[in-house]
Amino acid sequence: MISFGLSAPAVRRGCRERGELMEKMALSVTEAAELLGVCPKSVYNLCHAEGFPAFRVGNRTVVSRAGLERWVQEQAEKQSGLAVGMI
Repeated sequence: MISFGLSAPAVRRGCRERGELMEKMALSVTEAAELLGVCPKSVYNLCHAEGFPAFRVGNRTVVSRAGLERWVQEQAEKQSGLAVGMI
């Protein structure tokens, strides 16, 4: 599985409990864009695509970290499947 490491375990602002670091379960659109190597506008466009792991929390759009990893893996498999089928 592809692993996206945002500077080790990310710390959520104001959510430290007993010194433990909490790894983010959801990424901002900007963070997801950085991990994918695309601009945030591209991620916002992907948010409307079926199967892309984005959802709303209040007025923010966030992307599931685990869902993004699965989505990238699925896209890579589809692309490699297309390439193999062309040969």
